[in-house]
Amino acid sequence: YAPGLSLNHLRAEMPRDNITALQLAINSTQIKLAAVFDLLVLQGDRHGENAHMTARGNLKLIDNLDKSFVYPNSLFLPQTFISERMYTGNGGIRHPLTKQLASYANGQPSRSSWPRLALDVRCHLDDQDHTNQLPKPLEQCLTRLHKLGVAEMRKVYGMSEGVGAAFHQRIGMLLKLGFRRTQIAVMRQKPKGTHADARGNLIVDYTAQASQGRQDLEFQTYPLRPPCCKVEFVPQLECDPPIRV
Repeated sequence: YAPGLSLNHLRAEMPRDNITALQLAINSTQIKLAAVFDLLVLQGDRHGENAHMTARGNLKLIDNLDKSFVYPNSLFLPQTFISERMYTGNGGIRHPLTKQLASYANGQPSRSSWPRLALDVRCHLDDQDHTNQLPKPLEQCLTRLHKLGVAEMRKVYGMSEGVGAAFHQRIGMLLKLGFRRTQIAVMRQKPKGTHADARGNLIVDYTAQASQGRQDLEFQTYPLRPPCCKVEFVPQLECDPPIRV
């Protein structure tokens, strides 16, 4: 159980007044925290059912261990599969390199999920470059974690060696490079595969060459679409200002 509605309810088929009310209720600080969390843990399954929002805009993230520590895939993060799917709908999703439609796609894009595009972290930052806009308490927390070092952090939080080292590295990147450049760097490392060691620890095999990584749609970097932070009905659903997908 999680309080509020799953974010999958925020869709074009809702009454217009409800869409407007929910978009106005979105808590920008919590969106930024959610985006940083998903990038840090490489949350690979943050679709609308795995994030709930109350009428006051408070977020509750669920299923946080599902597909984590492999590759980012989140409705809060631009250029990820789930973000791209919100722009195109299931019917229009294509592989970004081959341009082939997904096996389940019918070639008909849909705008049903466009109201959820307002959850894109770019809509909640003053600077669209969003290089160094970590909330101050979060920056302080990350600084303390980074100072612990890999060994101590693994001991305190019970992390495996591979996960702990990569987690510590991403913290350092966030502090040094800022959010956007860290996301770009992380998404350049494509996983070739995952397996568990004898103790059950997650092991991820990465490649520096994106073309040699896994070709699943979920493990791709998609075009950087213009942010759609508000929708209007004129008479059909459009972003305000309009965008081209």
